[in-house]
Amino acid sequence: MGFSSILLKYLIPLKRNNNLYKKVPIMMSGGETMHNRIEKIKDQLPEGYKDIAVLARHIFDAFDKLVGEHRRLIAIKATARIKPNPDEERTFFETINQVKMIILDELEKTTQDIEHKGDKNWDKNYRDGIE
Repeated sequence: MGFSSILLKYLIPLKRNNNLYKKVPIMMSGGETMHNRIEKIKDQLPEGYKDIAVLARHIFDAFDKLVGEHRRLIAIKATARIKPNPDEERTFFETINQVKMIILDELEKTTQDIEHKGDKNWDKNYRDGIE
């Protein structure tokens, strides 16, 4: 087995293990990606609050960089014929995606509170406010 075939085997597997290593954008309901969702939230925010959407985008970029480094490490191990543990890989990618979903959900809640600032009939998502 050559170097390139080992890399392909571990970075782009066949239809097994739920395509754990295949790099695909995380899709939300309606076919929307997480990055598109952040951009929509950024467009909804008033001018003074757009920085929180930029921060979320930077956090997502940091997670993407971490995933890329992880894939690189797995590829390096593959050259030494060290097979990754599928359960650990699945857990790693699921955890990253769950954290991203939590960040997006909290960003949406914050956006809702900002949009309804001053509305006395709005039940706040955060009792301590957004300021």
